Amino acid sequence: MVKKYIGIFLCIFTFSQHLILSISNNTDQKIAVYTIPRSGSHLLMKLITELTGKNPRAKLRVNNWSSSYIFRHPYGGIIAPELFQDNFKIITIFRDPRDQLISSINFSLKNRPDAKQIVQKVLTSALINHAEAFQRHKGPGGMEKVIKLNDMYVPFLAWQNNPQIYITRFENLVGPQGGGTEKKQIEEIKKVAQFLEIQITQERIIEIARNFFGNTRTFRTGQINRWKDSFTKEHNKLCKLSCGKTLIALGYEKDMNW
Repeated sequence: MVKKYIGIFLCIFTFSQHLILSISNNTDQKIAVYTIPRSGSHLLMKLITELTGKNPRAKLRVNNWSSSYIFRHPYGGIIAPELFQDNFKIITIFRDPRDQLISSINFSLKNRPDAKQIVQKVLTSALINHAEAFQRHKGPGGMEKVIKLNDMYVPFLAWQNNPQIYITRFENLVGPQGGGTEKKQIEEIKKVAQFLEIQITQERIIEIARNFFGNTRTFRTGQINRWKDSFTKEHNKLCKLSCGKTLIALGYEKDMNW
């Protein structure tokens, strides 16, 4: 009987240690999450909360860094200068701009009964003039002045060589339930933890990955390559004009022949 209780105690203690290791390191570390709308923002925030035990705050001024981190959609890719001066750990997430656009359109049309009938029309409009389309259909805020998707991503591309910023990918983070792989998901969770200087066990990483998909405020389907279900040949042509360079720069395409 005594051995049985000792065994139970050791199991509980070991599990508790796994949790503690993932939230007790650098509790006062200042963290900021800056993302493009509909790129996987809430997926990333869910991960940061799992790793640190902290919750997102929209304000730049946070009184208690041990329990909070900043989350914002930056206008024009501009990060508040004081974040660089104060040694913040800044994280963003990139997603295939075509999937990001489809996700934005579906989000903006979610309460319309004719959504399925007009999605193609809105997609055409957004690829021609993103700002005009999203002002008309009340899309996600923060990018109202963007005409072409290239304009949206150019400021963020400049972040790629900044050691104070870590860039994750939706495709790596979403896991097998979203069309990715478990291996890439586990590797990416580990990389984010390393960037935040958090010691974490492999068991805890696997636990986070298994309970990671969905269940966030703006979650819809969370799938990779959903754009292929909506884009026509005409949309492909318009998309190459709108964000062809960005797709190549981000590594989603090798050239314009797609």
